[in-house]
Amino acid sequence: SSEKTVSLYDAAIASIQESGIEVRFVNDLGGARGVSTSGKIEVLKDTPKNIGDFNTLVHEFSHELLHQSFLKVRNNTKYGSFFVGTQQGRAMVEQQAELSAWIICQYFGFEMPTAVNYMGCWGMDEKSAANVFDTVANTSSKIIELISNNLNKTNVNESIILNEQAITGEEL
Repeated sequence: SSEKTVSLYDAAIASIQESGIEVRFVNDLGGARGVSTSGKIEVLKDTPKNIGDFNTLVHEFSHELLHQSFLKVRNNTKYGSFFVGTQQGRAMVEQQAELSAWIICQYFGFEMPTAVNYMGCWGMDEKSAANVFDTVANTSSKIIELISNNLNKTNVNESIILNEQAITGEEL
C-alpha cells in the first residue's frame, strides 16, 4: 500500500458510488476478493488498499458496466452502451472484466502479470485477446476517466499518480 494506491482505491470507490452502484465492505466472500451483484459490489474490508485491491475494484466495476443490467436499466443513456451481457458464458465474462482491469492498472502505471494468468485460466489465448480488447476498450476508458476525475477532485500530489501508459489492442 502506498499513497498512490490508496488514492487510486479511494477514487475508484467514489467513481463506483457516483455511478449509482453501492459498495459494501464485508468480512468474507468465500475466497473471492470481490463480487459484483447488479447494483452492488462487495469487497473485503480491512484490506491494505494496495494495487491488488484496486485491481479487484476495477474488475468488479467492469462487471457492473459490461455484464450486470442494473445501470443499463437504471440509466441506459449514460452507461447502457457498455453493456454486453453474459450470453457468451462465464469464461468470456471473466476475461472481459480482467482485461478491462488490466488496461486500467496499466494506464496508471502498474504491471499486473497475474492478470494475464487469470485470463489464461479462463481460456484467453492470442486469438481471443484482440476480440476481448475490442469489447472492453471503451469501458476501460470510461472507468479511467471517472477515476481520473475523482483524483482531480482531491489534493493528491499528481506526480505520484500520473504514470499513465496507454495501450492499444495491437500491443496487447
